[in-house]
Formats: sequence, C-alpha cells, structure tokens
Amino acid sequence: TALNNLKGVGTSTASALLAAADPENAPFMAEECLKAIPEMEGIDFTAKEYLNFVTHIRNTCDRLNQVCMVNFMQNVKIRQFLTDWSFSGTKR
Repeated sequence: TALNNLKGVGTSTASALLAAADPENAPFMAEECLKAIPEMEGIDFTAKEYLNFVTHIRNTCDRLNQVCMVNFMQNVKIRQFLTDWSFSGTKR
C-alpha cells in the first residue's frame, strides 16, 4: 500500500513493480488476469482485491504443484519398473 501513496501509482502499477522485484511472491494484477478468473467478481483495482488475487494465484499454484508432483512420482515409478524389468531378463 505504500506504493499506492505515490502520485500516479495505482494498485495495478504497484503490482507490476512488486512483480518485477519479487516475481515468485508478487503476481502482476493485469486486467486480463482478472477477467480469466471466474471467481473474481468484476475488475476492482484495490489493495483488497489484489490480496484476493494473490491468494487465488497462490492456491492455484499449490494445487498445480501437487498434481505435478503426483504425476512426477508416477513417472518415476514407471521408469523404475521399466528399468527393473529390462535388467531382470524376464517379462512380467
């Protein structure tokens, strides 16, 4: 919110500055992003709405990371099975 106190800097511009400084933790709140999220009701460039946006982005990232980790572990198990099978000399 300190960035919002600067003349001519709104929430969207502040989020762009934060994203440039810390892209892992501060997503850029672009209008296109807000429109792409059905849970976001309208386009409201306020600090409160930015915090809702950040929460949504983090939750989505967490969900995707969990799915990717499950898929990765399944692939590791499949590769291990195929490696074991190919070295065993017997087909199962």
